[in-house]
Amino acid sequence: MPGTEFYRNSEKTLHSLKIISVEMSEKKKFLLRIDSNVYAALEKWAADELRSINAQIEFLLADAMRKAGRTILNDANINPDKEDAHNP
Repeated sequence: MPGTEFYRNSEKTLHSLKIISVEMSEKKKFLLRIDSNVYAALEKWAADELRSINAQIEFLLADAMRKAGRTILNDANINPDKEDAHNP
């Protein structure tokens, strides 16, 4: 039937958007004061990489954490059978 492919694709897109909105609602919100020159440089860098400034900052922080050997905890990293190493 003509038009059904568009409907199916739209439905998949809407489902994807719902998943994204759930993931975004779980993110921690906080205020960041930053030098205007640093912000301008981040803004250009983010645009060059087709990211929002927020996504660019999160990307850079996660990359720095990986390079420093820091663990980024998520549901897959948490093992409820072991005590938290930071809180003995």
